[in-house]
Amino acid sequence: MLRVMRLSASDLALKEDISSLYGFIRSLPISEQAKTMFARPELDGSSGYYNFYSDLTGGVTVLPFSNGQHFFDQNLQQQALNLFESRKQEILQAVEPHLQIDEQGNYIQNQAMTVKELLEHPQHLVVVDNKEPVIVPFYDNSFYQQEVAGRVVPPPPPPPAAAGGGFWRYLLPLLLLLLLLGALAYYFLKVYPWPFVDESEEARKQQIAALEQTIADDKKALDEINNLLEKTNLRLELAEQTLKTKIADDKKTLQEINALLDKTNAALAPKPEPEPAPEPVVEPVVEPEPVPVVNEQPAPGATAAAQTKKLPKCSVIEKQGKMPQLVIASDGSGSMLETMGGKMRIQAAINAAQTLVDNVDKNVPIHLFGIQGCPIARDYGVFGGNNRAQLKRAINQIDPRHSPRPLYVLTPLVSALRGMAGAVDANTEAVGILISDGVDTCPGSKNIDLCSLARDIHAQKPLLKINVVLIGDEAASAKCVADITGGKVYRPSNASALVTDLKNAARSLVKVCVE
Repeated sequence: MLRVMRLSASDLALKEDISSLYGFIRSLPISEQAKTMFARPELDGSSGYYNFYSDLTGGVTVLPFSNGQHFFDQNLQQQALNLFESRKQEILQAVEPHLQIDEQGNYIQNQAMTVKELLEHPQHLVVVDNKEPVIVPFYDNSFYQQEVAGRVVPPPPPPPAAAGGGFWRYLLPLLLLLLLLGALAYYFLKVYPWPFVDESEEARKQQIAALEQTIADDKKALDEINNLLEKTNLRLELAEQTLKTKIADDKKTLQEINALLDKTNAALAPKPEPEPAPEPVVEPVVEPEPVPVVNEQPAPGATAAAQTKKLPKCSVIEKQGKMPQLVIASDGSGSMLETMGGKMRIQAAINAAQTLVDNVDKNVPIHLFGIQGCPIARDYGVFGGNNRAQLKRAINQIDPRHSPRPLYVLTPLVSALRGMAGAVDANTEAVGILISDGVDTCPGSKNIDLCSLARDIHAQKPLLKINVVLIGDEAASAKCVADITGGKVYRPSNASALVTDLKNAARSLVKVCVE
């Protein structure tokens, strides 16, 4: 699903039609291709904005508007212009039977009339992938009053036929026609200045028309240049972030190589010969005096040691198949390129997840999923304690900047939840951490209820507790996943808080057993 525009509901004219207009269009006897020419409105009640969606896919170009009309690019969008004209006529024919006229001969404002106005005087017109025209069914009040209201009027009814017949029926119209011709002849021969055409006025009109066309062409070229500059700046920013990430990865790899070389050099270094043991000294045996038993309190520093003794042996719970599990699903969609607290969301999530890996017991296996592109989430597999470096490199791959079109990477949230449930055993304690900043946007799963899915998961895997880390305002629908499975909900406001929240979400896995 592609969002083509977002507009404030408070500016909307014709509020009675917008809520059911899309359903009326879908009911018209027109082709499916023609139905795609109208975007579907959805009201976001919490923000007071309408989001307009299209089932088409591709880049969205907003057409420039000047002098009451939109301008298609003759080189790139000729196909879109042709489709717009043909589908416009098809829809106008379909709504014609639904138009109504009052007693004064004016159109009555209904859904059919709104569709007719949108086709003949659209305010917001976009082109998807330079070939598919889409009308955003929205008028703001000022535009509607200036550009639309009163411009679409029905044709005048035909004059009634005159009663009677014969020669006298035509005499009066003939006399009126002769009088009119005589008046016109007198005006042009005696009154109107010669020659009939004022060449200076005609030339001035042509100059004004040429100037208006030049202004429109310049505005269109300026819009194209601004669009190109915006895309270029975005690509430069993405390239800079990618370069920084690569430098950081190379630095970590170099550190790992140096550490490995240090260990190798230490192993190859010659070991000193052991000194001969001294002769044992025989001393007289002295029986120790008995010491009375005193019920003393443990020293303050002994608390951690006492707690360590309570932990089970790693080999025992490994053999029993009771080693706790951790499964992480991190968002890598295009919306993660937005910022939180001055830092890009995706970079903050990657850094926090890598810090989390260092904080988890090496004996705990970690399963990783990337929520990055439809139709299914990417399964990176399970990583043991000896593969933490590979796990960090995998986390780096959950990044939309690796895609040729990063802003269009969608969110398979339902697939990620199902993958998390399938990755753990039903009889083993497991912790799930879901990091997301939005809802599921995949065409095949965007309408699935997350709360119902969470109840099914909890019934099948009751020992799996999913902690939900919500980033942004549109991620609140995933809150019930934590409530149903027994996990917790975290809402970090910046990168530092995100690191703290991830550590808290996996606090029970910091130390799970002793060797």
